[in-house]
Amino acid sequence: MKKIHIFISILLVLSIISFPVGASAAIPLTEEMSTSNSKGLVLVESLRLRTSPSLDSEVLKTLSQNTEVTVLAQQGDWTNISINSETGWVASEYIGNNSSEKKEEIVVSTVENLSIRTEPSIEGKVLGVLTKGKSYTLLEQKYGWKKVQWNPNQTGWVAGYYTINKVPTKNESTPERPNKQIAAVTNLNNKQEQVTMIYDGTNLRSEPSTSSAIVAQTKAGDMYPVLKKEGEWYLILFGDKEVYVADWVVQTVNIAPSKDAPLIMLDAGHGGRDSGAIGYFGTLEKLMTLQTTLRVKQKLEADGYEVELTRTDDYYVSLEDRVTLSNASLTDLFLSFHYDSVEDETAHGHTTYYYHERDRNLSQIVHDSIAKSVELRDREVRFGDYYVLRENLRPAILLELGYLSNEEDERVITHRNFQELVSTAIADGVKRAIPYQGVLVAQNQ
Repeated sequence: MKKIHIFISILLVLSIISFPVGASAAIPLTEEMSTSNSKGLVLVESLRLRTSPSLDSEVLKTLSQNTEVTVLAQQGDWTNISINSETGWVASEYIGNNSSEKKEEIVVSTVENLSIRTEPSIEGKVLGVLTKGKSYTLLEQKYGWKKVQWNPNQTGWVAGYYTINKVPTKNESTPERPNKQIAAVTNLNNKQEQVTMIYDGTNLRSEPSTSSAIVAQTKAGDMYPVLKKEGEWYLILFGDKEVYVADWVVQTVNIAPSKDAPLIMLDAGHGGRDSGAIGYFGTLEKLMTLQTTLRVKQKLEADGYEVELTRTDDYYVSLEDRVTLSNASLTDLFLSFHYDSVEDETAHGHTTYYYHERDRNLSQIVHDSIAKSVELRDREVRFGDYYVLRENLRPAILLELGYLSNEEDERVITHRNFQELVSTAIADGVKRAIPYQGVLVAQNQ
């Protein structure tokens, strides 16, 4: 009898060790995981805390910006954290270091002549520009925009996706407002200069003078190659004509004539207050588009492609901001992700849309790759008058990857296997349409 009691006691001890109590218990550490016990800070407006280091895992809660957390461990691109006795996993890139003494952050622009605006929106008045590589004091972050101190007496807002945050070193300091003449760029053998129109109705003239004849007018966001600089005027190529535009109504961007890898911009439709379609079973389109986008991003980056996102989490981005980012980044392909919904619940299948004729073949290549891989009705490639396609100066297509309003489609597209298949198919289609050399094959066929 004594031996039986001892055996039962051992079993009880083992069960306690093997099965931690509580749904939020941390995942056991592995050899690939580095441990820590430092403080961290949430860097984005909304960050999901998950049960495990995977996009497919359950969301426990959402953390707001500047929330302080305890960092327990790191595994790959994920960080295990603790907050208010609850543990979970978050994407490492959205957690920053924190200490009892708050450190000043600085903003560094990653592009030339980044517009500084009066408010966190492209509707804000342009006050000036930031110089690429220079450091500016970060004051506030909101809606994907950053408020900076750009000279001793002025502050303004810049698009956050063109910048990086960092903690200043001893040798770094915030510069004064950049001199406009110094910021003016001269064409070099290894650079191509572009100008982007700041305002609607910008005049293009026959001579470098405000009294010369107006040849044409352009819209805000339109971009043209620069031939040369003459004083305060740029000579640009407008179609097959050489015309002049004043330097005070444009932004300049320097780009290399070729890149090591093509730049693909992935646009997760909707977000934040805009939920998009709501499925037959309550699935939110805004969450599905983000999930698919993040999967495609991983697959393209694994093959060496450069990838940018119009949003990285569940927050609102206007259509205008999405297009502005595409045009300013000179993307090789803008790919917008959506899931359809109509009153007719029998409608089902996937569709690919283009607006500009130049993008028809590109759309077909990506569409065919999807059609061969998923078990959804093929609704073919169609013309679509969508803002992100119509106003985009870069190659752009829009994918409707199934109908959330259809019961069967929703069952299929919310399944993990479908998400893996469709994201692989999209990535493969992009790689066929835009080889690593950066040549838009579809436009040359």
